Amino acid sequence: MKTPNHVFTLIILFALAGNIFAQNENNERSIDSLFAVAEKFKPVFSEGKFSCEITDSSELEKVRRLLYNSLSNNPHKYYKKLLERTEEWKQDILSGKLPRLDKPAAKIGYLKEAVANIYGWDYVRFMEAPYFMKVKVLDLSSDTYVSGSRGLELDKINIKAQILDIVKSTDEYSVGDTITVSYLPFWFRNSSPPSFNTGNTYAFPMKNWGGINNVDKENELELNLVGLHTFYKIKNDTLISPLAPEYNSSKSWESFKKEFRAKYMID
Repeated sequence: MKTPNHVFTLIILFALAGNIFAQNENNERSIDSLFAVAEKFKPVFSEGKFSCEITDSSELEKVRRLLYNSLSNNPHKYYKKLLERTEEWKQDILSGKLPRLDKPAAKIGYLKEAVANIYGWDYVRFMEAPYFMKVKVLDLSSDTYVSGSRGLELDKINIKAQILDIVKSTDEYSVGDTITVSYLPFWFRNSSPPSFNTGNTYAFPMKNWGGINNVDKENELELNLVGLHTFYKIKNDTLISPLAPEYNSSKSWESFKKEFRAKYMID
């Protein structure tokens, strides 16, 4: 007797749902594990500052992978967890339970420093940027951003673009999608800001706008350069660094993608 097609469909749907549930559960455990590891490490005061060194290579590799999975693969869940823990920390501060040293973001920062001591800060900064995409600019606009901490009104540039290729991203974006990426010229007050033109092609790292301060708006992206040289204009399939010409080369986009993934990404 043949099994009806709708039964096969239901079986596939249940299997997919089970995989998604298991993946979400693993993501939650991974982020919780990161905070648990951060709790165990005590910073060492040396040369006028606190730092965290991990001398055990297997432990360092564990921390590197936990950081990558949290910051690169699951930024929304990570920042929501960080916000929850920060609110708990604030309540503990008010009750006098903890010293200020125990702020959750600071604890994660010590682990980032431990990884940076071996792999470099560029490695960590790229880890903090969940997205690196090649895009074609469709439209440019501007509005005003009000800084929550200072109440300053700052110019904000919005780039509407189509994704042409993806070096690094979470599952929410695909080639062909239209996204909006924003930045504040104020960020570049000590250097030349990036310049975009409609119809041109660019590639650069991005992250979710505001991080912990904007956890409910997951689709807002911001320019997140890891040094001025990581803003690329692409012409004739060649990468150009208009903000740092000394980094210009004849490297093709495909070569760049291959090298970037080998150096900065974890399977």
